[in-house]
Amino acid sequence: MERDPSNPEGDHPGEEVKAWGMISEEQFTKQDVLETAEIVSLLKDKYNLYESQARSNLRQEVLGTLLTLVREMIAEAAMEGKQKESADRRAGGQIFTFGSYSLGVHGPSTDIDTLIVAPRFVDRDKHFFGILGEKLKNHPQVRDFCPVPYTNVPIIKMVFMDVDIDLLFARTSAPYISEDLTSLKDDSILKNCDEASVLSLNGTRVTNLILELVPNKESFQITLRCIKLWAKNRGIYSNIIGYLGGVSWAILVARVCQGYPNLKPNKLLRKFFKMYLNWCWPDPILLCMIKDSSVEVKISGFITKWDPNSKKNVMPIITPAFPAFNSTFNVSHTTKDIMMKEMRKALDILKRVKKGECTLERLFKKLNFLKAYRWYLKIDVLVNDYDEKRFQGHIESKLKKLTQFFEDYELSCQREYYLEAPIISIHPWMHSYKTHHPNFRYCESFFFGLDMKKRETQAFEEGGDNENEEQKENVTITNGGENYNGNPNLICLDFIIKNWFEFIVPEVEPQNKSDFPKKEFPHNVDVRVSPVKREDIPDIINPPVSVKEEIPEEEGDQEYDHNGYYASKHIEAQGEYKIENKRVKTEDFSNEI
Repeated sequence: MERDPSNPEGDHPGEEVKAWGMISEEQFTKQDVLETAEIVSLLKDKYNLYESQARSNLRQEVLGTLLTLVREMIAEAAMEGKQKESADRRAGGQIFTFGSYSLGVHGPSTDIDTLIVAPRFVDRDKHFFGILGEKLKNHPQVRDFCPVPYTNVPIIKMVFMDVDIDLLFARTSAPYISEDLTSLKDDSILKNCDEASVLSLNGTRVTNLILELVPNKESFQITLRCIKLWAKNRGIYSNIIGYLGGVSWAILVARVCQGYPNLKPNKLLRKFFKMYLNWCWPDPILLCMIKDSSVEVKISGFITKWDPNSKKNVMPIITPAFPAFNSTFNVSHTTKDIMMKEMRKALDILKRVKKGECTLERLFKKLNFLKAYRWYLKIDVLVNDYDEKRFQGHIESKLKKLTQFFEDYELSCQREYYLEAPIISIHPWMHSYKTHHPNFRYCESFFFGLDMKKRETQAFEEGGDNENEEQKENVTITNGGENYNGNPNLICLDFIIKNWFEFIVPEVEPQNKSDFPKKEFPHNVDVRVSPVKREDIPDIINPPVSVKEEIPEEEGDQEYDHNGYYASKHIEAQGEYKIENKRVKTEDFSNEI
């Protein structure tokens, strides 16, 4: 038996359990039942997290209609390929759900993550995006149809009969898929599947196994609803930015439910924050033993086997189904620290709730992020004649790398220049906002909070031209043969943003279709990064009515303002596109500020 690292409270000192086993046999009381009922009422009445029966029936109708269309597509594919299975109608096909809907924690506006499981003769491009895509696109009850083929997990997004659907596809090696298929638990379903199909199947397999591994489904669902609401309102619910996504939060809640199987959600909430604040990260969170399988699965770029020595182990949360993934591979030290800070606040609030000093609504208070910092880094996604969702998705997926550049720069300064850290710490925000740019029809902005010491903030506001020697860092930083003397904050931003531009815009035309083509720079797509003050943000998010919405008619007439850095400025159109010299002038930011 192994000692459970998730017993930080010392409920039973010396007790030894498996890493995914029980921690305490503590029983619930009548008061716990009453308090839990109050929590459910709050979630229903105040936050509208439960849908009506009519809405639930509509979802079932949507899934039924979708299944009919899917089987029509598979039948057409079978006839096209002259499959014998089609003659006796055994080509079949089935759909499964996963995510919040399958876990039973969805609300009225929650989308349905849906998976198509198809036989081997059905092709993803020709049949899923082709035949089925056309059926859905032309369906009278489908709107906002958006195929996304060039990703690790190809997907079709749409609104079907007023229900948001994320539709995935998996092609198995089976000659037909029985219409009676109800489970994907058997690993044999993965045999000879391509990478995209394995990843797509993984969603349903993980969701179903989580539900199997929790001792009390109802307590799990209520607790998870609370944690999801809290995480979203505090801005830490986004896997792509570097926080935790839905499956990671679900696994964390499931582990607490395993440890305290007899407790109600009112106490499970407190146990949740206590456990993970005291967890010995980067020890992994596991719901069951990581198992091997006789089925060989090859997935490039993903960790399919737990490696305790990996440098990526910041806050590992391991999915229970084969193949096991670290669901938090995007988490950085920065985002982990932010989540731990929010957990400390949450635990303090729950202690006050227990004493009667405040209500549980205080736990779910939304973070007013755009008021929280004095300075922000604004990242604008700019688009004219191009797919804005595709380009925005590409840039959003690279924001976690911007966070990493800040961390790497801080370590570099400590090691090479003997500077005290942090020079500038950041707070990535999970939401984006529609904004305005005079030269682009589409502008979506992301914000990172900038946190600086008082001494450094003053120098930053004065553009690095502060004559008070006591407020200057007595250091010289060399980059590309150029000496920088002065305010390290400005140097930090210059250096980091320039290197991030070189990361998001490859030196040669990308071979991967998921990357945007460089030829679209600078007139169809661009990225602008600029520091902004807190008081300027309201006008940025809600521009005055008088702002002109003009787009240049000719590409040659387009002029850029000088407010911030543009990715296109680091590309030279001379035959092959090349990245400019790494030199970035500190004065650029100084003048702007």
